Amino acid sequence: MNNRLVIFFLLFTNYLYSQNEIQINTFLENDQHEPAITVLNKIESIAVVWTSKNQVTSSSKSDIFLQFISSNLEINREEILVNDSIFGNQINPQIASNKSGDFVIVWASQNEINQTYSYDIKAKLFPAEQSFYNNEFLVNSHRLNSQTKPQVAINENGEFVIVWESWFQDGSDRGIYAQMFNENGQKNGNEFLVNSNTYFSQARPLVKYFNNGNFIIVWESWSEAEKGYNIFGKVFDNLANVIKDEFIINDHKENYQWFADIAVSPNNSFDIVWCSWEQDGSDGGIYLKSFNSNFEAISSEILVNSSTSFYQWLPKIKYLNDERKIVTWSSWEIDGSREGVFYKILDNKNRDLTLEQRVNTYTENFQWEPSLAVSNENEIFIAWSSWGKNNKDYDLNFKKIIPNYIFGILNLNTKQHIQGNSTTEFCIHIIDSLKLTEHEYEIRFKESNEKILFMVEDLIINEIKIDNFPMNLGSNVQYLTKEFDGIMVELKPNFELSLNLEKSKFVKNSNTNLSFSISESTIFPTVAPIDIAVIWGNTDTLSNGKYIVPLDTAISPSNIREIEIPFLAINILNKNKIETLVIENSNSTNNKWDPNETIIFLTPPEYKTSEFSTHLQLNSLIESDNIIFPNVGDTNFIFTNKPITKDDVFRFNTKKENILLNLEKENLIETFKLYQNYPNPFNPTTTITYTIPNVVSSQNHRGVSSQSSNNIENTSDGRNINYNVSLKIYDILGREVSILVDQTQKPGAYKIEFDASQFTSGVYFYKLQINKTAKVKKMLLLK
Repeated sequence: MNNRLVIFFLLFTNYLYSQNEIQINTFLENDQHEPAITVLNKIESIAVVWTSKNQVTSSSKSDIFLQFISSNLEINREEILVNDSIFGNQINPQIASNKSGDFVIVWASQNEINQTYSYDIKAKLFPAEQSFYNNEFLVNSHRLNSQTKPQVAINENGEFVIVWESWFQDGSDRGIYAQMFNENGQKNGNEFLVNSNTYFSQARPLVKYFNNGNFIIVWESWSEAEKGYNIFGKVFDNLANVIKDEFIINDHKENYQWFADIAVSPNNSFDIVWCSWEQDGSDGGIYLKSFNSNFEAISSEILVNSSTSFYQWLPKIKYLNDERKIVTWSSWEIDGSREGVFYKILDNKNRDLTLEQRVNTYTENFQWEPSLAVSNENEIFIAWSSWGKNNKDYDLNFKKIIPNYIFGILNLNTKQHIQGNSTTEFCIHIIDSLKLTEHEYEIRFKESNEKILFMVEDLIINEIKIDNFPMNLGSNVQYLTKEFDGIMVELKPNFELSLNLEKSKFVKNSNTNLSFSISESTIFPTVAPIDIAVIWGNTDTLSNGKYIVPLDTAISPSNIREIEIPFLAINILNKNKIETLVIENSNSTNNKWDPNETIIFLTPPEYKTSEFSTHLQLNSLIESDNIIFPNVGDTNFIFTNKPITKDDVFRFNTKKENILLNLEKENLIETFKLYQNYPNPFNPTTTITYTIPNVVSSQNHRGVSSQSSNNIENTSDGRNINYNVSLKIYDILGREVSILVDQTQKPGAYKIEFDASQFTSGVYFYKLQINKTAKVKKMLLLK
């Protein structure tokens, strides 16, 4: 069997196995990586360039190769060597094309003069109407040290701009330089410095043309003060005159903001995506920010990826013709192995049109370095580097994407948790309403080799639709089934037992001015899978200060049941009483609970790990010298996140009347939340975020009156309701020091900035009250 037949057999086998995932390179030895793709709309094909090691000769290093893929995804040419000089390494290839089919390839080429450390930028122009290939040409004029990481953009006239990073040329470390060319590949003017700030390093430049001939250059810039990179941009006209000076892109400035990409829309608005380190609560996350044609931000940066565990990086973005946008990125371990490639499509208001979807079918080892292209017909193509698929090193894979767009979701009130106590949630995404069966389905779980698996069964026809779906990657991962019967099921499991501070709240019907905060216990902490209702009774007192009708007696630190308390704590799940411990102030011991004394809830016996195990503690905040106690009708609700178990069972049906369309769920907010301020500690400003819900959870607090527990969530559709909202700041002594919000507000998400310039360092509390529900959190000002 000759080599060509072997190659054909491998490609054909991979095509069948991968279901539209095809391999680009035919040379299978060593390492093929760094793919970059573009659509040549005029000839209806896709051009792909990459770096290949030892392909020219067994002793050659890395070279740049080109391949064309037809519109029906056939590879029918020999691979084309792009670089003319095969001395040393040729790396970092990039490609750009225009609607006429002209395209330019750029790369970094090892300098023959300074062979060890130095690279130049080379390029080759491929005019659409030319039957032969031009020679490569040198881009940079300055040849000292190294010039790397090139990028290129070409306009409809065939003119193009090349940008790169140059070491030490701007007087510091790396600087960003650019060179303009006419349609014949001849230089227009001299290379010029892009960045205004020349301190430290400027790296990884990008360039894109606007339809009016202007172009934007984006790069990452090292900040010595913040010890990380930020993303900056600068806009030039077609003569390289600056029309928008250097401006920062990202809002969040902690850690690293890097690996950016940019897409320009037909109306000259644009979007920038990048990897932000640790902003999403884990390692890297993909963030996006939108700008109008006047280069003004029209949105805050948003998180794109749904799975936030581990890291997501190397994002790419393109516009579709109707101003939808697609973002793809590389994600660590989310595909079940090492790196995988994922994508999401958003509309022009940055609302999700698809869920986070995996691109690669082959999931072993590394699938990364994605490159993205979109045709005039809105066909989406993604190429990436894949390791070990042919028992070799890296190869190049390619796929045409057919998205599963979200039609809507199933109404919350139609979902049932019929067995078990887990706080795991699930969502039913409607993909194709014509396929809906309107049947009832059941989700069940089992344990296998220390993993949780779930299945979905159609109860009407007794057919298993999803079987043994693993939830083995931990929390903050999108567990999403394949599409069946017009739906996709997304599980949002809890795996660890913990306090749910976000959901816990104080609901008051009296005029009390006490507030409460919840924290982990400091005495033998052992969290139990329970939910607590602290039900307040009459707090009136006798002449001797004792409560007229105490509801219970708490234990003192001496382990004596002697502290009278005007409340009763019960486990909502089984209505059993929860024992309490009260730590009295040493200067006011009176065998009764008083405000500002800590209430500790003991862990129920069946969950204890020691004789003195405690569940959590409740702390009161005094807002005034004239204390008004809680009273009858007031309740503290304290919840836990409870892990998924094999005992949990969920049910849902897919009746069409229960569907919320995408437009209906646009502003769907399910819970009342007060988030931890960011940054914290802070100096002098910090942001406080909260949400006001507009729907009711289908799960009532068991054993507790829904009237007392749902004072804020009093309608199944609260989108047209106004709520009385206050957000106040208190010092460590409970004195009110600032009012940030005191008005009526509609359901939604709110961000409020607190400027503490005039306050001294220390601990402060912020209290959010919405109607009769209040939440308190602590923050630290450090100056």
